[in-house]
Parts: sequence; C-alpha cells; structure tokens
Amino acid sequence: MEKTRVRRSTFSLAVVIIVAFIDAAVGGSSSISRNKPAVKTIKSEDGDIIDCVDIFHQPAFDHPLLKNHTIQVCQFHSRLAGPTSTAKRETLAHVMWPSYYPKSKVKKVSSEPLQQLWQKSGSCPQGTIPIRRTQKNNSITAVHDQSQITVVREIYSDHYGDNKTRLYIYWTADGGVKTGCYDLLCSGFIQVNPRFVLGGSLYPVSTYDGPQYTLTVKIYMDRPTQNWWLFIQDLPVGYWPISLFTNLKFATKVQWMGQVANAQMTTVHIITPMGSGHSPLSSLVDLGRAAFFKNIMYVDENGASVAPGFSANFVSTNPNCYHAQGYDGSDIPGHGFYLFYGGPQGVSSKCN
Repeated sequence: MEKTRVRRSTFSLAVVIIVAFIDAAVGGSSSISRNKPAVKTIKSEDGDIIDCVDIFHQPAFDHPLLKNHTIQVCQFHSRLAGPTSTAKRETLAHVMWPSYYPKSKVKKVSSEPLQQLWQKSGSCPQGTIPIRRTQKNNSITAVHDQSQITVVREIYSDHYGDNKTRLYIYWTADGGVKTGCYDLLCSGFIQVNPRFVLGGSLYPVSTYDGPQYTLTVKIYMDRPTQNWWLFIQDLPVGYWPISLFTNLKFATKVQWMGQVANAQMTTVHIITPMGSGHSPLSSLVDLGRAAFFKNIMYVDENGASVAPGFSANFVSTNPNCYHAQGYDGSDIPGHGFYLFYGGPQGVSSKCN
C-alpha cells in the first residue's frame, strides 16, 4: 500500500491548549526574520539548534510598527505562582509579567507537566530568549480565512521536518496575505521568557492507559496595555502587541480542536489517527485513552475565567471518522470542563 504523506498529524494525548481566533483589521506588514546573532548556542539531543539571542535584538523589533516599542515589564505577581521551590521562585522573579491577570476559581490539581527536550542540554542566560535556528525548508506563512492568534501542540512534519510533537504559535492580521507567521519566523510576537522555545519539541508523551502529561496554555488581553499575552505552564512567554492589529479589544470566537490534514488530494481517507485513535465516550472513562482538553475556559467581559459548558458548539467535520464530546467535571476538584476528541486510524469507506 502506498504511504500517504500527511501535512499535519494529530494532537497527542493529554493536552491542554487554547486556540483564539480574533477578527481584526490589518495593523501593518510583518517582515521575514533571519537567524539572529547568538550570545550562546545550545545543541539539543533532538537535533534542534537553539540560539540564545539578546532580548532586545529578537525578530519582533524588525517590524516597522515596533521599532520604538518598549518591552512590557511589571513586578512579579507572587500571588499567581502559589507555593514554589526556591529555584522556581528565582526563575519566576526574572520573568517579565503583565500588569493584569484574569480571575479563576478552579483549584489546581497536580499533574505530570510536559517539558521541552532542549532544556536537558542547557539554558539561556537572563536577558536573552531562546530561538530555534531556522532551517531552509521552514515555511514562513500560512493562509487562513481570518485574523487569528493560535497556539498548537501538534506534529507538523511538513513544516518542522520530523514527527516530533512540538509547541508552536501562529498569528496573522489579514488571513496570512501580508502578515503573520509561525513562531518567531517573522517580526511581531515579543518573547520575554528564556525558558521556552517556540517550535521546540516536547517530552515525555502520554501513553494509552498510562501516564498523562499536560500542557497548560492561556491567551488573554492585558487590559491596561491591550497586548495579548501567552502563558505556558502558568508562566508568561510573551505577547502580541496591540499595535499589530486595529480594533482588537476582544475575541469574537475561541476554538479548542484537534485536526488531521492530508497534503495530497485524494478520495481515500488518510491512515493517521487523531489523538490516540480512541473515539471518546464523553466520560472520565476516556481519561487516559482519548485526547482531551481540560479546564477549558474563556475570559469574559468582566475579566473572569468562565467554562463554556454545553452551550459551546461541538462539531466534527467528519463524524464517521472522528468525534468530539464534552464532559462537565466541575464537581470534581481540579477537573473542570473537558473536551474529549479523536478517532481511529485505518482506511475506511465511511471516512471518504
């Protein structure tokens, strides 16, 4: 059987991720970023080369609208971190924080966090940010039908050249016509944290009926500045300045989703499963079997974090192959609202 080439594979098990789609007008064009001079270089065991670049020399400041931009800095919010080790508190104290943080009533329950593989080989010094060195085959933009900010945990072999699960971002102000890109491949997103590499691989991965490893992602608007901040594992990574967009004071749509895409035009369904390949049943029986989003919330007009509940639309574009089911676990401490999703691999006439 001829192997079908897959552009985008699936989200792995146990991922917590927010994808925010935002309608806005174009605020200016973004320029293509080239590799920047490094203060330090780290060779990751997964083959990635990580350059530690001076925070003030990062690609964002090549954007014409950000030439005179001042990086947003605020005091460390100790109330956000909770009890931490001395080492972690020292790390947090050197990270730039937004001046506003949305309220949440969800009590956290400890879980196995994901890490990035490059961190096993070293770290970037304070005052720098880690940037994955650009390869020649990396694409710069992708076309979408609206302005958006996107955070993804996914296998994307066409873009990154391997089958590793990676954390990456994408943004555009005009559907990818003149603005936007993945990660830091163009000017726009301002990174402030030396701990995370956008586009970097993640480890370990969850296993069916085995340990589950989660990634907590938040996107919200810092009200005083109106910049859109990205948090990963409850740490600020950076922000999309409001000057990249116009009339961008709120999101008109928020989506959480899994996807499988085929780069070839064919009537035969691709053999890649979505998630673990397990079709969800909409219960905690799916936990550890189906891919899921946990503690799903959006920030309302009052700045409070709200679970969408069953008022959200659950849509499967191909219900014969893949399924999406909601589950309300709010009565169980630390669980909140779930979206279970996925479907099996294999060629099926029902999926065509």
